[in-house]
Amino acid sequence: DSRRTPADFVAALQALPGPQPRFLAAADCAPDWLENTLAETGFAWVTADSVAMLYEALSAGATLGVIDVPQRRDDRVTRIASDLVARGWARTLHATAAPRSAPVPRLDEAARCAAMLLARWPDLGSR
Repeated sequence: DSRRTPADFVAALQALPGPQPRFLAAADCAPDWLENTLAETGFAWVTADSVAMLYEALSAGATLGVIDVPQRRDDRVTRIASDLVARGWARTLHATAAPRSAPVPRLDEAARCAAMLLARWPDLGSR
């Protein structure tokens, strides 16, 4: 979960029929648990409203699956998940086509931003 997970989510999750999914509270996980687990699993299902988690999965190199959730509004932030699907960087539960065969580039936003800063201010690299 995350600090924004609705309180009734866990109960609804546990009420699902069939085998119970494994639920972990973020407060019970080590600081590097998410990064390590995403890198190990290779495939992550993320709700469309969790933009940070969508990019965490892509940054870890995981294949991304998007779980649709009702949207409260329509704006550039709420369209991120559908844009990732349209680019072939993610798939949905309802996808009938196979996932993109070409690998999705692993995001490394920290290195990309550092390169942009060094290109603009080369002296930063000597400090």
